[in-house]
Amino acid sequence: MSDQQTIMLETLRQSSVATAIYTSTALHIGFINEGMLGIWEHTNDNEVIQFPDLLPDGDQQYLASLLSDVWNQGIPFRLTAYPVAMSTNKTGSRLYADIYLQPILNSNGTTESMIHTMQEVQNPLVDLHIGNMQSKDILADEKLQQWSRALSHDLRNPLSVAKLGMQYMQSRRQMTPEEHQKWVTMVIDALQSVETLITDVVEVSRKEAPSATATNVSCLVHAIYKRNPLLLGQDTSKLDFGSMRAVTADSNLLYAIFNLAIQSAGQLSDGTSHFPVIITCNQTANQVQYSLKYGDCEKEQKLVGLTVLEYWIQQIKGAEIVLDLANKQLILNFPIL
Repeated sequence: MSDQQTIMLETLRQSSVATAIYTSTALHIGFINEGMLGIWEHTNDNEVIQFPDLLPDGDQQYLASLLSDVWNQGIPFRLTAYPVAMSTNKTGSRLYADIYLQPILNSNGTTESMIHTMQEVQNPLVDLHIGNMQSKDILADEKLQQWSRALSHDLRNPLSVAKLGMQYMQSRRQMTPEEHQKWVTMVIDALQSVETLITDVVEVSRKEAPSATATNVSCLVHAIYKRNPLLLGQDTSKLDFGSMRAVTADSNLLYAIFNLAIQSAGQLSDGTSHFPVIITCNQTANQVQYSLKYGDCEKEQKLVGLTVLEYWIQQIKGAEIVLDLANKQLILNFPIL
């Protein structure tokens, strides 16, 4: 190793930016600094031989597929606010990071090593959750509190009557048939009132549930373009956020899908710069279709992360992804439930 290479590696070792260098198609690690180990909560680099060894569990294994795509294509790739871990980590929060992958090519034009840097960023959905995406959940919580107050008041009276009736009958050793019938009827009526209240609450809750699962896609897309203005281009009028229909799916999963799809489509042309990606939304009787139209593509190039996108979208029953190279667009189809 030359003195210049030694100095470069020492600089990377001391850098606050998480960095790893891979030396094979299997993503063997030739170098890794403490920043990268820290992101994955490792303390001993001797335990880490390949990139998959960094991953805490199977939930993040899809990320290795994305890195392999970049290695095989030999084209630099960037992602901003990428949900590195779909599940929560030890601290109970999801990990989001800006990622840059830089393949190093040999004289034959094939990848011989790849530099991987990561910078942890704030959850991009935090503000959206407060302002928009959890508005239905907030209303549901308020409604639940109202039900709790109503139940605590309305249930107390019939339960008290039932309790009183049972105590009275227990204390009376001898009762006439008429008196017995009177108190039994009183207890039954009280319990019937309790049953009716519970049934009403369950019915209202069942009717309210579907609306709470719908995710405002326009908020997600707006957050993605805000971090990647080059993906939208100069003509912002082409993107109609108002036409974007809600999709019945988990907001974190949908963000992961749209974030990777939009940024991958924007780099499909040459990987060194972002091209405008225009989204249109169409709705049929049973489907919401999002079409991502990307910039000029001179050659047929695979979409980075297509395997990951297919894995994620399969988590939504009835959803599918289609890469239409002929018309230079990526299509996301979601069912209307």
